Amino acid sequence: MAYTYTDAKTANDTVNTDWWVKLPKGSPLLNIPKHSANMRLKRELNDLIDLNATVGIALQYEGERLGETIDPTYYLPSYTLVNLFATYNVNDDVSLQLNVNNVQDKEYYSNSYSAIWTQPGEPVNYKLSLKYNF
Repeated sequence: MAYTYTDAKTANDTVNTDWWVKLPKGSPLLNIPKHSANMRLKRELNDLIDLNATVGIALQYEGERLGETIDPTYYLPSYTLVNLFATYNVNDDVSLQLNVNNVQDKEYYSNSYSAIWTQPGEPVNYKLSLKYNF
């Protein structure tokens, strides 16, 4: 489990050279949430069903954050994602892992440059990987 509090602000008066907008000292920085947190729970299945595998859930929270320096009222909303994972160890050298990210298929915005350039987050997606140790 991890929690982060970040109070990122400009240290001096400055100018955003992309838009030539003055940013007074103490202005929040773009795309940096004050609050973010992650939690991961996993369970080894060896003891339960004699299977050399692990299953788990991961939660990711990102608080609201400034989405544009021209308009200091444009904030990206906070979001929480639920991700699932499972690993099966075939033997000491080979393992398979399945990840399902954004299980709830939640719409969210991962970052922004301005109100006309806001990046949506990834929809539900799956990843299967094979790991070989040599």
